[in-house]
Amino acid sequence: MQPVNEHTHQGECVHVIAGVANTKALMEKLGEGETKLFLVRALKRAESAAKHLGGEIVTHATDHLVILAPNRESAALIVESVQAKLATLWVPRNAEVSYFARVDEHMTPRRSSRVHARISYGNEIFLLDSKAPLFTVGRLQSACLHIQSERVSRRHATLELQSDRIILSDSSTNGSFIRFEGETSSHRVHQRKLEIHSNAVISFGSLIDEPKSARITLEIVQQGRRQAS
Repeated sequence: MQPVNEHTHQGECVHVIAGVANTKALMEKLGEGETKLFLVRALKRAESAAKHLGGEIVTHATDHLVILAPNRESAALIVESVQAKLATLWVPRNAEVSYFARVDEHMTPRRSSRVHARISYGNEIFLLDSKAPLFTVGRLQSACLHIQSERVSRRHATLELQSDRIILSDSSTNGSFIRFEGETSSHRVHQRKLEIHSNAVISFGSLIDEPKSARITLEIVQQGRRQAS
């Protein structure tokens, strides 16, 4: 591998293909230039996919980093690994990250979930739906919600839409705390999973009512209607 010099440059974008790639959408995103792809191999089909995209596996910095991974969470781990191990070749810490949902053109399209959720963190709004079914939280910059707090673990927790269910998975040191709408007490979720059945407030690493706690508000929407209070 060669170090960065005047002929190589830092990556501008990170394109993640989760599952079976929607290659047409990716090619439309990249355009028809002479762009080379830095491909991180996570699936056995990675090389053939790269050829199909007109890209090549290279060992120097390029315009776009393309990651093939089974799911978005795996891709986030790969981004972290690339940042750590290939810092002299690829430094996409401030790069735009585009995710492409699982698409298998040889299978019947899956039914879209009737449920989705609106996640609020301060002034930021995120959607958890069939297009973006995994929401990661942690200190990692590659997390969907990046929180710089000593109480929050690097890979603290995930929220995942599984069919019509929303699952909170905690893998942190300090745990997560959830208070469902209409309840006065909160539940601690520590290195386990919990199904979220109603609107809730979730705090990561600290009790919900602690000052400066890192907490989100999750609102469930079902069949086009917000869940009744």
